[in-house]
Amino acid sequence: MFPHLTVYTRVDRIEFQKTEFCENDHILIICEKGSFRFSNGDSEYVINPMDAVLFRKNKRYIRKTITPLRLHLFRFTGDPPDCQTDIIHFDNVDRIRSTVAFLNVIRTDVRAETFSLKQQLLNDIFCQYLIEKRVRKMQNVIDERIAKSVEYIKDNSGNALSLATAAEKSGLSYVQFSRLFKNNMHMTPFEYITMLKINKAEKLLTSTDMKIIDIASLCGFENEYYFSNFFKKHCHISPLGFRKGVASGNIHNTAGYTDDLY
Repeated sequence: MFPHLTVYTRVDRIEFQKTEFCENDHILIICEKGSFRFSNGDSEYVINPMDAVLFRKNKRYIRKTITPLRLHLFRFTGDPPDCQTDIIHFDNVDRIRSTVAFLNVIRTDVRAETFSLKQQLLNDIFCQYLIEKRVRKMQNVIDERIAKSVEYIKDNSGNALSLATAAEKSGLSYVQFSRLFKNNMHMTPFEYITMLKINKAEKLLTSTDMKIIDIASLCGFENEYYFSNFFKKHCHISPLGFRKGVASGNIHNTAGYTDDLY
């Protein structure tokens, strides 16, 4: 799955020795310090600390330093795993920074076992890229059929919701709907409805002086008793206790939910 490392080196540059270049192997560069710009013939990019660049073999690039650089270069054979872009911005900067720190510790050690560690660190860089790419895809893409049911649920969260109707909105059977909903939203339909009701209740409890019985009605509960039991089950505190706790500054966020999921 991962490419084979042939050369690893760390370099410090005030200016690149070659502004225009084309190589016979792929080269992955991690920028530790400084910044530079490069063009691949189609677009121009600026690279900053903890960004990565994939210079592909047999492709012409033009690059120029902006500020003095410290770069980690991996020359490798084999295809880079599922990389459709020349530039990589990591979401977990601390993770890539720790990888760079390891490289700085072992960079001058030329023993075979240390070279194997450098290969593992290259694998780790690509692993981080692939995982973050998958997470972004999961967060940003939701099946169109489930999106319709989600809108129905959100629009009717204050009413007596029917999951059978939500399934009909998706055009799926109830079993298919439940399975696809969880795959897309990473929670069951019931858990999603619970999240919406808790969010709405917390907002009304903290931003209004409405009576508990009125909040219960707006959140889709038949009476104050059912609402209080529901709230206490999921937040481990009564609605009135939650309101008093927020007002006194002793409670900031009990449920920890968010409805900004897609």
